[in-house]
Amino acid sequence: MSSDGITSGGSAATSRIQFVRVTSPDALNTWLFELLEQHYRQGLRQVLLCRDRAACDRYDDLLWTFREEVFLPHMVVDPSDNPVDNRILLTSTIVGEAFDVAILLADPDYTGLSGCTRIYEVIAQWNAAHVEEKRQRFRHCQDLGWSPGFQDYRHGERQD
Repeated sequence: MSSDGITSGGSAATSRIQFVRVTSPDALNTWLFELLEQHYRQGLRQVLLCRDRAACDRYDDLLWTFREEVFLPHMVVDPSDNPVDNRILLTSTIVGEAFDVAILLADPDYTGLSGCTRIYEVIAQWNAAHVEEKRQRFRHCQDLGWSPGFQDYRHGERQD
């Protein structure tokens, strides 16, 4: 494992890794909800990897209240939990490998995500240190021979 938490082994290279820059916390919430809703409608199992349990709880609240007319079945799980077959899991530690989509709000290595076909790395544009960390992760992916994508999301509009 390299110093930034990305391993050279595993099958992350076969996953589609997309770095997504969001410009504000509100833009992050909007993008996140839209992405989760889109993949849920496609029948994909998703994991939202948060920094800690408190962040999981905040996103749990967001998913219950973000858009009144939309319900996204989800649950917060701990590593010791045996999650039920929910479409969206919120966790601070990867639980199993049975996910189609991983949305990374924390910086794990990719080894627990070998079953994912899509991995989203979120770049918090308002945090200079976070931008630099993600820049290094992007470069490292390229150094490993992977072809990460990049997307710029501004509140309410996607710019590919």
